[in-house]
Amino acid sequence: MAVCCDLEVDVNGEETFLLDKKIICSFSGRLSKLFDKSTNAKRNKVIFRDFPGGVENFELIARFCYNNRKIDINPSNVSLLYFAAQFLKMKISISGNRNLIEKIMKSIEEISYWTWSDLLATLKHCQDLQSSGIVERCLDSLVGRLAIPSEASPCASTSSLDSPGFWLACNTRSTESLKHGFSQETWWFEDLSVLSPDMIEMLIKSMVSRKYNHVIIGRFLFHYQESKFYTASPDEKHLVLETVIDMLYTFDTNSISCKSLFRIYRLVLNRSVDTIFWMKTGSTWILKIG
Repeated sequence: MAVCCDLEVDVNGEETFLLDKKIICSFSGRLSKLFDKSTNAKRNKVIFRDFPGGVENFELIARFCYNNRKIDINPSNVSLLYFAAQFLKMKISISGNRNLIEKIMKSIEEISYWTWSDLLATLKHCQDLQSSGIVERCLDSLVGRLAIPSEASPCASTSSLDSPGFWLACNTRSTESLKHGFSQETWWFEDLSVLSPDMIEMLIKSMVSRKYNHVIIGRFLFHYQESKFYTASPDEKHLVLETVIDMLYTFDTNSISCKSLFRIYRLVLNRSVDTIFWMKTGSTWILKIG
C-alpha cells in the first residue's frame, strides 16, 4: 500500500518532513483549520519558524500521530511536548482515547517520583518558552526537597541528592547555629543558578511562603547575582539586579547584612539606571531601582 505524503512541514528551517495531511490534521487543530478549505494542490507546504523544541520534538509529535497515540513521555521531553501540543492545538480524540496533552498531564502527576536532575532539566527546557503549570509544579517540588518548616530539626540523612525522598531541614531559631552548616545547606546554590530571573522570583516566593531561612535565601540571591554576571549581557545584568533587589523586600529586615546591601548598591551605581533610591523597612534601609 502506497504511503501518502501530500504535506511538507518545514520545521524552523532545519528539516522538512513529508507527511500524510489527513493523519496530521486529524490530531492538530491548527493544521486542520489551515487546510479547512479544499485545495487541488498535490502537495501542500507549511513552514514553522518557531516550533517549540525544534526538529526532534516535531518528530516525537509525528510519531504520536502515526503510532496510534503511543509515545514515550518522560521528564526529559514532557515540557517540550506540552508546548508543542499547545502550538499545534492537539485535538481531543473522538474515539475516547487520551490526546497528547492529557497524556502529558498524567505524566506530570507523577512529578513526586522525578529525580532532582529531572526537575532541573525540565525547568531549563521551559526557560525560553511561555510559562505554564509545569513550571509551577517543578519549582514546588524542588522547594519541597530543599526544606521543611523551620521548626523541624536538621535532617541527618545521607541519602543521594537525586533521591526524591531527600529532605533538608533548616533551623531558623538561631542564625549563629547556621554558620557551621552552610556547606550542607547550600549545596543547591550552583544547580539553581542556571534558572532565569523570572523563575528565581517564583522560587524565592515559594521558599519564603514555606518559611525557609531568610539568611540562606539571601546568600543564594547574592550567589545567583555573582554567577549570572560572569556571562550576562548588560540588559541581563540589569534584570538580575532588579530581581535580586525586589526579592530582598520579602525577607526579614535583620536577615541581610549592611555589607551585602552596599555591595549591591555599588553594582547599581556602576550600571546605567534611570533612578536609584533607598527605602526604609522597619529599621533597615534597602535600595530600589526605578
